[in-house]
Amino acid sequence: MASGFWFRMYALGDRQLAQDEYYFVTSVRNILEFGLPRYSDGGYYVRGMFPQYLTAISIYLFGDTNFAYRLPAALFGTGTIAMSYFLGRQFLERTWSILLAMILTFSSWETEFSKFARMYAPFQFVAVCFFWSLYRHSFDETSIKRYFAIAVAMVGVLTHELFLFVAIFLFLPVLTWLDKNWRERLRGQRLYIVMSIIVLLIGVFLVKYPFRFIGVTNPLPADFIKEGQMVPPWLAFGADLFGKNLFLVAGVLLAVCIAGWYGYYIFRKRARVDMEERVLCGLIAVAACCAVFHQFALCTVIMFIVLLRKPKIFLEKPHIYFLFLLFVFAFFWLVSLWLSQSWNDADGVMNTVKAYRRSIRQQFFVFPDLYLPVINKWARTLPILGFCLGLAVVYQIIRIRKSTLEVILKNPAIPVVVVVVLMGVQPPNFFETRYMYFLYPLVLCVALLSAGQVAEALGRYFTKSKRITKYIIIGLCLFGFSLTEDFDTFHLCHANSDAVAYRTGKYERFSDHWYQRWDFEWPAEFLNRATYDGDTIIVSRDVDTLGFYLSREYTIYFPRDAADYEVVSRDRGTRELWSGKPMISSIPEVIDLARNSKRVWLALYPGWGSLKLDPESVWPGQVKDVQVFIPGRDRRVEVWKIEIR
Repeated sequence: MASGFWFRMYALGDRQLAQDEYYFVTSVRNILEFGLPRYSDGGYYVRGMFPQYLTAISIYLFGDTNFAYRLPAALFGTGTIAMSYFLGRQFLERTWSILLAMILTFSSWETEFSKFARMYAPFQFVAVCFFWSLYRHSFDETSIKRYFAIAVAMVGVLTHELFLFVAIFLFLPVLTWLDKNWRERLRGQRLYIVMSIIVLLIGVFLVKYPFRFIGVTNPLPADFIKEGQMVPPWLAFGADLFGKNLFLVAGVLLAVCIAGWYGYYIFRKRARVDMEERVLCGLIAVAACCAVFHQFALCTVIMFIVLLRKPKIFLEKPHIYFLFLLFVFAFFWLVSLWLSQSWNDADGVMNTVKAYRRSIRQQFFVFPDLYLPVINKWARTLPILGFCLGLAVVYQIIRIRKSTLEVILKNPAIPVVVVVVLMGVQPPNFFETRYMYFLYPLVLCVALLSAGQVAEALGRYFTKSKRITKYIIIGLCLFGFSLTEDFDTFHLCHANSDAVAYRTGKYERFSDHWYQRWDFEWPAEFLNRATYDGDTIIVSRDVDTLGFYLSREYTIYFPRDAADYEVVSRDRGTRELWSGKPMISSIPEVIDLARNSKRVWLALYPGWGSLKLDPESVWPGQVKDVQVFIPGRDRRVEVWKIEIR
């Protein structure tokens, strides 16, 4: 605990704000000014209200400093170490639980987000508390302490909107009560069920209700046209090929026929078919229905579940007929994709095969999309750690595949698998590992549980040295962790170095994993020194955090085709939400803004290209000189000085 606290407090206030920290701190300052997380132009930022108010208290006590912004995150990060031990004790022996806390203590990922002024560290702490209370108390239907998980879940939905993915596990114990006396048992748990539903509804309300636009009138330009999507992307291929109406009507009719076939079989054989076979047969029928709409990702998930539980069922009637139908539909869609040739933009046989394979994934395996948000991101960022954790989860799933429902539901791998699937169903805004951060301690529990079970299995063969075998496996776990991307002694001891603080050099590949940090302060200070009254300063939306340190007046350039333009636009597109500064969105507006200026300054990041401007094309024959400065320590943000005659 002491080591973890030191790593999290070391140089806590030295780093400047990252982009998401800037948004969070801006909202916290609004709390200090208005008492509510209200924007100056109307609307409310209700994401993470619990950590927002805690940060406001920290600023009130310790002043408006980077240290005060990040102190709650550091304390929650330290608390996660302690709570992870208690979480581990629900599945592991004492030694393994200590090992879990030790890994989190020296985790670079944990350290980084404990120094991040946002809701990720509080979210993880509350999630760990929730899973601890869930597994310790909630499965005991007679214990009054089972309501503690509901209270924690209520705090969780006020901590981060993604806690909805966690709060659904309030119903995990309910599934274990579905036995022969299920009516009586559920009747006795009415209060628990109703309170759980209320928490979920509050969470959904906080996510879906447009709090940002309360009291806001005419936020978008009068000529702004929002592009609507008539058909979900995961149904686009069939809808484009056959037309939306024909595809959906024919698909629904086929699915109804398959469901009717399944219902007829269950009704006719109801005396000889047990509950497990009914469920498995139903899953196969659902997979066939999914194949009608070319949803092969769902088919794969469902068939994997059935294959693990009872592989021989595929050879029995009528299950083999459903399976045959599934393969017929799969063959039909694969041939249709090949004949459409809409995917073929490659030359050569190998490139054609690769293009076809990529098109199969993009058309047929996007709901749930397990590749981009999960597999691809972890494979690129954390290949060693991701492989080890994934292997442990698969091992647990295989190990419990034949167990009773209660044993399956009490395994910590189940929430991990469910959350991963939900991430594919409802992908986050960005495909980054930070959205899985809250689950990290639980996934480590799964990994250490698997390691402990392997040690126990080996101990049976070496009966005279069971204890030695266990400690050998523990040593191997520590050695394995030291080889992963999550353990870096230089990072832990040099958190203030430019390479770590700004994700440069060998740490650049962790920019998404730890969250990107750019040097905004030095370019802002450069502009503060170099500009004069009458100069026009335009800050691209990519580097809007620069405005936090900019003392000069400036204008935000935010293109209309940006994904979050509708969220930040105010006063018919003339004002930006977070800074409250004037906003423009086109090159003609740039020309109009700089009409009476002799010097135009642009702050931008060329890598993303939100602001693409050729001075000679914008001011033909009027450009006297163009200078490009890169004043930041990470050399990312460019400052252009354009002198106009």
